Amino acid sequence: MIKIMVVEDSEKDALLYKNVLNKIQGVEVYYALSGEEALGVAQREHFDIFVLDIELPGISGLQLAGKLRAMPEYVLTLIMFITGYTQNQLEAFKRFHCYDYIIKPFNSREFRKKIVTLIKNVNVEKQTKQRIKVILYPDINSEILIPVDQITYAEVVHRRCFLHTDLQEEPFESNTIILKE
Repeated sequence: MIKIMVVEDSEKDALLYKNVLNKIQGVEVYYALSGEEALGVAQREHFDIFVLDIELPGISGLQLAGKLRAMPEYVLTLIMFITGYTQNQLEAFKRFHCYDYIIKPFNSREFRKKIVTLIKNVNVEKQTKQRIKVILYPDINSEILIPVDQITYAEVVHRRCFLHTDLQEEPFESNTIILKE
């Protein structure tokens, strides 16, 4: 599930985002009316994508992006700015490394296309992070990777390690086995 935080103080604009995002499967969307509210939620929950208005009550969307980027878990999180102002574009890209900067007014097709691209990017990133832990077993002429979940049990006898697995009847035997991800 991809978690998206939308920070927008305009009810009209928030409704447009809701209409688009409600039609996309596999996303969980949180809405905040201010930067302070969004920051509080972002400290308790982890989000994959932020959609930020720049003109917000209290701290601006740019200030919020700075606070998010200062948090280790959000250093590389995707940020999309949506605003009626063009003067902050360069700062948004250079200082906050945003993915996109959309100028209001815009149509829902444009927003949908860009948010779907972001979701695909997050899905690819999440898939590459799902790695299987394996044991590197040195064989006579090669190395064998044994998935950890395939090991039934391990035993050590006279400084030799024996890995009993579902892969073969005889155990793998070695004195140097390395755990890898």
